[in-house]
Amino acid sequence: MRWMMQSALMLILITVVPLSVPAQHRDHSLSGRLVFNGNASCERVQVELEVSEMQVVDSTYSDPACAFKFTSVAVGSYLIHVDIDGYQEIHQSVEIFDGSGAFGTSIVQMIPVAGRRSELNRAAGPAVRQVIDVSEVLDRYPRKAQDLYRKAQTNRKKGNRDQAVNRLEEALKIAPDFYQAHNDIGVLYKEAGRLEDAEEHFMRAHQLNRNTAEPLVNLSSLYLDENKPERAIEVSQEAVQTNGRYAPALFNLGLALYKMSRLEKAEIAFKRALELAPKMFQIHLALANVYMRLKNFDGLVEQLDSYLKENPNAQDREQIEKLREQVVKGRGDGF
Repeated sequence: MRWMMQSALMLILITVVPLSVPAQHRDHSLSGRLVFNGNASCERVQVELEVSEMQVVDSTYSDPACAFKFTSVAVGSYLIHVDIDGYQEIHQSVEIFDGSGAFGTSIVQMIPVAGRRSELNRAAGPAVRQVIDVSEVLDRYPRKAQDLYRKAQTNRKKGNRDQAVNRLEEALKIAPDFYQAHNDIGVLYKEAGRLEDAEEHFMRAHQLNRNTAEPLVNLSSLYLDENKPERAIEVSQEAVQTNGRYAPALFNLGLALYKMSRLEKAEIAFKRALELAPKMFQIHLALANVYMRLKNFDGLVEQLDSYLKENPNAQDREQIEKLREQVVKGRGDGF
């Protein structure tokens, strides 16, 4: 029975893979609504989008219906920040997913606090807030390089990887410091098995833009594929330091720690990733692997149940259900 359960779990490991992050193209939108108690006016309330506290990537204002919207938002983890007189300061987390944007409309509940003044209106003066761009902008590069980059994106969407690589290589000849092109071509080289070339471009992308964890996540994914968990841990930790609210960075850190049998720390990383991105279903399978090795079978069953509940159309559903049955039976037999 023990061997059967462990063998079945090894099949799960096939589905738990490191995350590689394609370029965070700024083509998503994030909508939300402020909810006030009472008759407070919400027209022209400033709403900020942050990657961490005091690091603003965008700012907008609510309309008379209390709605707000951010456009051209990159994939990643963010905070919605609202700070006005008479209400509790809000830092509400939100996740933007590749291909789908955010899930639904973000509802921001404004809680009255009598006599409170916002940070920006206090006598000490406004807080110093650093406005950053996590994926940079294309306009800083020569027009020809921009055109080649956009054509490469189109090629990639159509599945023409070789043509995309050629155009990115041409773009980098024109603009050697083109951050997005370095990251994109690194992903394509990794897909093609050109791992040394991919590593070189991920490292260069990180050197060019240290405000985003994206190239570091890609680099950690590469090291995990190469079975170099020590290097993956080092790079993943740097990614988490860069953006502690970026779930893919924590997920890859957890995988690297798991490979090194540092199971308790892997559990912490996976749980933190799940808090930030509850729709990343593969985290449940990663935690299931951790709990199997820790012989925490209650935790194992809980994670399998969560995976099945939140991912009802999973291709591996039958396999996971069979494993769950084996675990429950084994637990009942005193395993």
